[in-house]
Formats: sequence, C-alpha cells, structure tokens
Amino acid sequence: MQSYGYISIIALFFYGFIFLTFLAAKKEKIVRYFLLLIATMICWSAGSVFMRIQMYPSYVFWYHVSLVGLLLIPYGYFLFTNAFADREDRFFNRLYGVILMGIFVLNVPNGMFLHWPELMVRNGEVSFEYHFTWGVGLLFGATAVVLFHSFLNVVRVCREDPWYKKQFQPVFIGLAFLFAGHLALLIPAFHGFPIDLLSGIVNALFLIYALVSKRLFQLKLLASETSCYGMGLILTFLLYYNLMPYITDEISARFPEMSGDYRVLIFSVLFLFTFWLLVSLWKKIVENLFVRDEEQQTEKIRKYNNKVAGSLQLKEILAETAGIIQETVEATSIYICVQTKQGGDYQAAYSNQPLNDLSFTIRKDNPLIRILEKNEGIRMKEFRTMIEYKAMWETEKKNLQDLKIEACVGLRDEGR
Repeated sequence: MQSYGYISIIALFFYGFIFLTFLAAKKEKIVRYFLLLIATMICWSAGSVFMRIQMYPSYVFWYHVSLVGLLLIPYGYFLFTNAFADREDRFFNRLYGVILMGIFVLNVPNGMFLHWPELMVRNGEVSFEYHFTWGVGLLFGATAVVLFHSFLNVVRVCREDPWYKKQFQPVFIGLAFLFAGHLALLIPAFHGFPIDLLSGIVNALFLIYALVSKRLFQLKLLASETSCYGMGLILTFLLYYNLMPYITDEISARFPEMSGDYRVLIFSVLFLFTFWLLVSLWKKIVENLFVRDEEQQTEKIRKYNNKVAGSLQLKEILAETAGIIQETVEATSIYICVQTKQGGDYQAAYSNQPLNDLSFTIRKDNPLIRILEKNEGIRMKEFRTMIEYKAMWETEKKNLQDLKIEACVGLRDEGR
C-alpha cells in the first residue's frame, strides 16, 4: 500500500468504533437508522482501503464498493434525521433511494458520472488519480439535494425544541468537512492525495464529539460494559496490525541506528497508550450515551414539557400526553378522559388508536375516580379485589372490561 494508505485505515477504524458502540444499544428506530448511516461510511472507507491495497478481485471492484457507500451516506443522513424528527417521508425515502442507486448502477459499466481512478506508480509508490467530466456534477448535485433535505429536517427539529440546535452543530460541521473534502478532489493540487478520506476522519471525530460532549441522544445499554471494553481491545489490535508497516517504517527512518528490540518497545508503548485512550473514550461515551431508565424517562418528560408549553390546541396537548405515556410505560392502547367542567363527569376525549370508541363517560362519583384522587394510579387487577370495585354498577364494570383497561392513572393540574 502506498504512503497514504494509513489515512484510509484510520477512517475505517473510527467508523468501526462508532458502529460497535451502537451495537450495544437497544435497537430502536433511530438507532437502526444511525447504524445504517455508519454502515454506509464503513462501506465507503473499507472500499477505499481495499482499493488502495489492490485486494482481490481488483481495485476497480473495491472502487465501486466505496462509491456506493459514498452515495448512500447522504441517504443515511436523510433517514436518520427523519427518525430524529419523528417523521415518515415514505415517498422521499423511496425516491432518493431509487435515484442514488440508479446513479450508481448507471455508473458501473463505464464510469458515466465518476470514472474509477487511474492507478499510477511513481518511484515505487502506488497512487490513484481521478479524471473528472461533466457527469460528476450530476452525482454531487443529487447528493447535495438529499443533504439539503436532511438539513431542513434538522431545522424543523430545532424549531420545535431549541435545545437541539447546539447538539446538531458538530454533526453538520463534520458533514460539511466531508462534502468539502470530496469537492476538493476536483482541485488539481489534491490529485493523488486522499483528501476525501482525510475529511472522513474529521467527520468521524465530530460525530464522536457530538456523542460524548453534546449528548446527541441517549440510549439503553443492552451489553455489559466489560464486553464493550473487550471490543475496544480487539479494535485497537486490528488498527495496529494494519498500521504496523507504516509505524515501523517511520521509526526506522527517524532512528536508523536503533536496534530491533527498542523498535518493538516503542511500538508496544504506542499500542498500550492507544488502548488506554480508546478505553477512556469508550467509557466516556458509555457514561454520556447510555443512561438508566429513570434518566431516559426524565429526558422524555423534558421534551414533552417543551412541546406542550408551546401549544394552545387541546388535541395536540392530548396527543403529546398519550405519546409520552406510551413511550414511558410501553402501552399499546391509551384513553384520556377530561373533566367536562369543574366538578363534572369525565368524558373520553382522546386515544392513541384512531378506531377506539370515545363515546363513554366516567361519572364523577365513580369509585375509580375516588381511588385516583388518593393515589397516583392503580392496576385493574388490584382494583378488582377492592371493595370500591364491588360497589360499582355492573354496567360500569362491563365498560371497563370491554375497553380492556389494565391500569388507570390520574393526571393532575396544580395538585388537582
């Protein structure tokens, strides 16, 4: 591999590090899309690594692997930001996927949009030089449209909750570096230099910064921390195994008279230092990214308060209330009953299932209401054993059975 090969390896290492971190998380929708985003980056950087070492079957094959990863990175950002904004743009999901994959398929036979690089050998070193045509403008234009749509999704999230404005800044700064690095390939001064992969490393560093310092989002940890640290050791070993030729050559060039034992010692010290740094970083990510259940519920309630405070529509408030209840207790069907007037009965006003029947009313003198006035909530299994349940009318009991209610919670406003 030529002298710039280490850049590809380091970029692949960082993306692999992020990917393995998220494998330990509970696979929620947003996590699945974030893993897909990182997988596209791994595909792009791994294809570049194998292209530069000219792995079987050919460097052209690995160029295509790298290109499909590059094209799908904006698509991965689009799906991820949609999930973060809790949107489901199925039309654009399919449209952008078809367009980007269509560009890739059309490019495979003869490099219509971006031809594979020319392999050059100078002074015994291998380099790759790209020669661009008008078609590359269409390729970059398509990816720019998808990225711009992703940016609009983030703007929408930040307007709904200004807390996310600073959280997303590192992500888009890194993305800007990534996009600028690929545009820099058009500049003759960068021919032969992997400026695109160097910008990929910068992008990975900004992603890690967003995860560690900005707490972009928080997840439940499924795997043990010990297993995570074990993966860190394996990842460090793989990194140094591939970087060994570059490190030993650099040590030999700087210290030509040094014996082989001292070179091994220096290499070992570098390995241990990197492992310590990686484990420290991994521990920091685990502490900031993965949270306990009660901390996650607190974060959900914070978002709920921000949304409700900015809404004046009762239906929107009830929808947000049903949403936070569903996320917190993982309920499948929720009914919200609202008191019609001060001291009046409780009318069913909202359900998270549109087809649920909302024609029922709970009388103000219902024993269940008295129970909820004294307690935060009660499970129906427990309520059926109480004397208050036996005092209910048979029609009231049947209504609760027909609705398949499992638990009731009293929602209070300023203590009432």
